[in-house]
Amino acid sequence: MDYREQVLGCFLGKTIGGTLGARYEGRNGYLHLTGYDPVPSGAVPNDDLDLQLVWLAMLKETGLKFGYRELSRGWLEHIDFHADEYGVAIANLKKGIQPPYSGLHNNFFINGIGGAIRTEIWSCVAAGEPAVAAAWAELDSSVDHYGDGVTGAVFFALLESHLFQSGSLRESIDFARRNLPECKFRRMVEDAVICFDSGRSYESARDFLAGKYRSANFTDVNLNGSFIMLGLLYGEGNFKRSVLYAVNCGQDTDCTGATVGAIMGILLGAGGIDPELAAPVGDRIVVGDYIRHLKYPETLPDLVREIAELHELLPSGEAAVMELPYRPETITDLSEEIPWRLNGVPRKLPGTILNLRELSRDPYQEISLETTVCSTSGIDAYFLLCARGLNSIYLDGRKIAQFGNYGEMIPGFHRAAGGVLVPVSLGKGIPHQLKLNIFTHNLEVEPHAYYGFCDSSFRHCAELKFA
Repeated sequence: MDYREQVLGCFLGKTIGGTLGARYEGRNGYLHLTGYDPVPSGAVPNDDLDLQLVWLAMLKETGLKFGYRELSRGWLEHIDFHADEYGVAIANLKKGIQPPYSGLHNNFFINGIGGAIRTEIWSCVAAGEPAVAAAWAELDSSVDHYGDGVTGAVFFALLESHLFQSGSLRESIDFARRNLPECKFRRMVEDAVICFDSGRSYESARDFLAGKYRSANFTDVNLNGSFIMLGLLYGEGNFKRSVLYAVNCGQDTDCTGATVGAIMGILLGAGGIDPELAAPVGDRIVVGDYIRHLKYPETLPDLVREIAELHELLPSGEAAVMELPYRPETITDLSEEIPWRLNGVPRKLPGTILNLRELSRDPYQEISLETTVCSTSGIDAYFLLCARGLNSIYLDGRKIAQFGNYGEMIPGFHRAAGGVLVPVSLGKGIPHQLKLNIFTHNLEVEPHAYYGFCDSSFRHCAELKFA
């Protein structure tokens, strides 16, 4: 099949899947879609594609030799998207915490799907060279992920790049799986394959995988990766059926639909995509307003042309190459030491994720933490605390929040669960006394607490000083 036809199929498929699934993002439980509902009048913005346009612009400027410096600059200059791991990474970069530590430090969302959904740019430029695509995907995803969040990105880069040369979806899945280390993500892929090969029904497989890889975070890469695998396997080569099988599993539906659509587009080419799905989205590229100061292609054919031009540079030998099988590097969190008084005793703690088990040996003890926070600019902000047990927050001696939580936690500013998001005003250069009282419920169930400040747009307040 013609290379450009496959690249066009990839990004047309990604646009279709993302548009079809966007309306249902975060929906828990099985959906019953048979197509668009409602039929759109064009594509919708989706970070799955939008962030890849930043990397396209970077590659046009740097060529195929780039590293963390160029990726970090792309985040800080062009991406104003602060949900989950994206926001953590941007805040870390602003603090001077460099990749790969930026993907690990203070990051509850290390296993989010955000890296795995933006691998097509690497796979299409390095089509037929999976070790190159995987090396790029690892660099990219390490800026805002760690662990399975990176492994998932490596897997899809391997699969997609290999698919250009194999033309066999199953062969490329097996190739990518064999080159992963032993980890939860690899076990998930193998479980999905076993479900399909054993003749288990799609509905039964969905329930089994949703139960085994359940996560409080609906963007988890293992949970949603299992739904992507179901779409690819149970779709049996049919584009529409594959995308619908993935999206109908629920959870991060725009990402699962977009990823399956992209992979099936590589397999079938643009001509193999159902016209009833292709026509409503058209070929115009629609980008969210969180992408700043970026010149990008206006249409999918323009995007294909620019990617093809970069692909022609591949024989130059400048691209990084991953040694396969993939063996991820283990790193230790680059601690950002924050001074606290723990039950009156001075103690420095590494960042905004508190390991309560290290602070208390008694699973039913009140932990008192006090510090001083100062804003260099003066802001009206929000303070977030997520913790199990009975908890109180004081600012300048005044109680501003009290809550009890015995459920799961999501410390994302725009979708916080298991805690509170309370408004606070921090005067410019004025030291404010912050105190947290956390009465631990059961450290064996959940030993961590999470805190942080954000502005009214849910951006992490990276300029705060603690003393």
